Amino acid sequence: REPSKRHPETSSEWFTYILTMCLGVGSWVTINGVFQQLPILVDQPEGWSLPSYITVVIQLANVGPLLLLGMQRATGSDLTTGGVISGLLINILSMALLATGAWSTTMNIAGSEHSVVLLALIFTASSADCLSSVTFWPFIALFKLDYLYTSLSIGEGFSAVLPAILSFIQQPGNDNPLFSANLFFMLLGVMMTGVGFAFGLLVARVPVQFEIDDDDRTESIVCTDDEGCDRATLTMLSGDGGDDDDDGGGGTVIFPFFMLFSCSFLQNGALLSTQTFTTQPYSNVVYQVALSLSMFIEPIGSALAILYPSILPKEQLYWLSAVLLCTGYQLVLAGLSPNPPFRGSFLGPFLTVGTSTVASFVISYLKTVAMLWLKRCVNGGEVQGAMQRAGVAIQLGSFVGASLFFLLIVVLQVFEEASGSGSW
Repeated sequence: REPSKRHPETSSEWFTYILTMCLGVGSWVTINGVFQQLPILVDQPEGWSLPSYITVVIQLANVGPLLLLGMQRATGSDLTTGGVISGLLINILSMALLATGAWSTTMNIAGSEHSVVLLALIFTASSADCLSSVTFWPFIALFKLDYLYTSLSIGEGFSAVLPAILSFIQQPGNDNPLFSANLFFMLLGVMMTGVGFAFGLLVARVPVQFEIDDDDRTESIVCTDDEGCDRATLTMLSGDGGDDDDDGGGGTVIFPFFMLFSCSFLQNGALLSTQTFTTQPYSNVVYQVALSLSMFIEPIGSALAILYPSILPKEQLYWLSAVLLCTGYQLVLAGLSPNPPFRGSFLGPFLTVGTSTVASFVISYLKTVAMLWLKRCVNGGEVQGAMQRAGVAIQLGSFVGASLFFLLIVVLQVFEEASGSGSW
């Protein structure tokens, strides 16, 4: 078969590209918005431990994908249809609207106040967001268009960028932000309304715009040099790779899943959970800059895959090593909180913001490359299942990372909070 186009060419294809990007925006826009509001939300009883609580609540929402996949296996039906995705988008929209005016409500549990309403809303929205990993990608995998993978990944990056832009305008780290958290959540609801409209247009274009990939379904792995898939460098789970199994083919490519798991572990566990401890000792402004830049850089990392979509596993490991170095520096800073090095000078904030930004950029690039490898190296009849497993790998890595750092931060209290009295 001929390799798929890597970028849109006609105006109609570009329109579809933009619609797919809009769908990606709906994946995590509300949860990313919650993290942008942390300078305001930390006035809740949990204080600066709230990010760790939120991260674990998000990962507990992985019960959603498990239930979906269980229902799919039990019923034999396809649950990645437009109707299911529409339901997820409505769920996320509802969270944004309900959070308006209700996020600050607390409840007394065992003699102390807790942000039960906020955490419940986050759990509800993140259940849908986690499901997006196992529904959006398989939906796109129905079609023979590589550039839609990049488009969806860029859109997921913009799900962080757009709340960051709103937050930059709002300035929640200041004593007098431009507008309230209530209005912020309402604006997220407006974004989700736009996402739903874009998805409706995308679904309407499916019958006329795309040709479903219906190639030979008898083999699960198709590697061709022109598509950048080197069979010899891919590790297989299935011994000789020749026996049929429940997956319908001769083996499973595990290296891309390893990369997705590792990147998600580092991004949503190590980096996200400790960001307040690595930046807050310098100032609230440093926290806001680090968080915003990390989010702004993600779609750029995904877009890099358009130019360099087929780097070999060995090269991917080099990139992953760079992420590990940056993450290691971040963990050292978190361990030294509230007295990190170079506090009170420009160098300290520069290093912590720089390393977190580089890590986010590389992680976004590697995750996009992993998805493209699966698309090109797995036969068309198996791509949808491979994308579902990729979504599971992403969520599993996030869950393990978030749970581990919740244990370190909240239970063992390894890291010490700072007052944010530094300046930049």
